[in-house]
Order: sequence, then structure tokens, then C-alpha cells
Amino acid sequence: MEFTSSTTSAWGAVLVTFIAVFALVLAFGQWLSRRQMRKRVKQIGEARRERRFTPPVAGSSSRKMKVVAALSRLSLPAEGWRESRQGLKFIQAGLREDTAPPIYFAVKTTLALFVPAGVVLAALVFFPKAPLSSVALAAVLLAAIGYYLPDLYLTWRAQQRIERARQSLPDMMDLLVIGIESGLGMDAAINRVAREIQRGNPVLAEEFFLAGMEIRLGAGRIDALRNLSRRLPMDDLGTLVAMLAQADKYGTGLGASLRVQADAMRVKRAQRAEDIASKIPLKLAFPLVFFIFPPLLLVLVGPAFINVSKVLMG
Repeated sequence: MEFTSSTTSAWGAVLVTFIAVFALVLAFGQWLSRRQMRKRVKQIGEARRERRFTPPVAGSSSRKMKVVAALSRLSLPAEGWRESRQGLKFIQAGLREDTAPPIYFAVKTTLALFVPAGVVLAALVFFPKAPLSSVALAAVLLAAIGYYLPDLYLTWRAQQRIERARQSLPDMMDLLVIGIESGLGMDAAINRVAREIQRGNPVLAEEFFLAGMEIRLGAGRIDALRNLSRRLPMDDLGTLVAMLAQADKYGTGLGASLRVQADAMRVKRAQRAEDIASKIPLKLAFPLVFFIFPPLLLVLVGPAFINVSKVLMG
């Protein structure tokens, strides 16, 4: 019994310490990211000057960013990772700041190395009788969780951003059709639509604004739209890019093609809504069975059961 209680206490202390340290590290990362963003916006608003793209480690002079840079080196991938799938994940998640990768890898290093080490030290100090095998197993599990937890967060953030863009894509297509049919060119229509949907869907507006900027800087229209579909990997957007590429290649009219594509996207959105609605009864089964039916039965059958028990006992 003493062995079981000491093991349970050790695991409890390990879990509580890990949660506390993880919350502190996450809060520090969020605060540092917001601080850097405010500083960057202030610099852009004060003066217009040529932007210098410097590495986040070398360009950071603050003491905190130096600590972040030192921690990020321990888990930073090999050279050229920004062009890999992991670098694309940052773009899909909307993390385009220069400080985002160092903060991300610093948090990953802290959760995978320093948090388990701190938990082991805390367990040895406060629970010296705890089995070393249990403490070592807890450290390994916490290190694995801490290593993969930032990846899960990055994937979740990218999926949430893509889902927000998917909800307004049919509306954006309607605006694009209106702009094309009113006489605007494709490039001008993209810029106009990006301004119009900025309040309704900032994610989609930002991505189309970047596509329009690429076109103005000299990139081909199809290449800019393909980059857009890479930043927002959606089937509807990929189909739109393929249709525009085909229309640009064979010289067909854009208005009718875009209208057909907009109608198809609207039908798909309605089908997704119907699919979500059809799953509601199944999702309600668990709370109904375990949280609603028992109190209801208790209220309905409880008084009758008390009266019957009184009659039988009296």
C-alpha cells in the first residue's frame, strides 16, 4: 500500500508540475509573440523604408530573443527546412513573423528537455522515496508529449485557419464573378475582392491580397494562384486554380466558368452543412444517456420509490 500511494503521489506531482510549467511556457510565448508584433506594426507605421530580411537569430538584439534563439538551436531542423513541409505548415497556420519559428522551436526544446528534467528534480526532492523507474518513465513520457505537442498545435491552427477560409470561399467566388462580369480584369477583381471580404473573412482576404501582390510584383497569375492553393490546401481552391489555368491556356471566357464553379462550391457548402446536421443526433446520444436521462429518471421515479419503500417498511 505504501508503494502504491508513493507511486500515485509521484505521478500526481509530475503531472501537476508539467501542466504548470507548460502553461507558463505557453503564456510566455504568446506574450513575446504579441510584443514583437506590436513593435513591428509600430515600426511600419512610423516610416516607410526598405524591409531588410535578416535571420531572426542574428537580427534580434533583445535579451529575451537571445534566450529564445539559444533554445531554438537545440531543436532547429537542418538547413533549408523553410522550403520543406514543416516550413509550409507555418505559412498555412498564418505564422509569417520572423520571430515565430524561433519561439516555436524554443518552446519545443523547453517542453521536450527542460520540463521533464525539472519534473524529475522536483520528484526527487519532494518525493525521495518514489521509485526511480516510475520517475524515469514519467520523464520519458513527458519528453515525448512535449516534443510532439507543438506539432499538434501547429497542425490544429492550420486546420482551423483553412476551415475559416473554406466557409467564405463561395461568397468570395460570387464577388469574383460580379467583378469579372462588370468589366474588371482578373487581377483587378482579385484585388477588389480581397478588400471587400477583409471584414467578413480576414484569412481569405489576406491570402488573396498576397496573391494580388505577387501578380503586381511580376509573378504569373497562375503561379500566384497555385501558391495561394499551397497556402490554403482546399479541394475547391485547387479546382478553381486548375479551371483558371485552363481558361487562360485556351482563351475561354472567365465569367461563365467562374459562375459554374461558384454554384458548385455553394452546393458543396450546403452538403457539408447537411452532413454536420445529420451527425448531431449521434453526438447527442452520449450526453443524453449519461447526463440527462439519469437525473430525469431520478426526478420521476424517486418520489414513487420513496413512497413504496415507506409503505413496505412501515
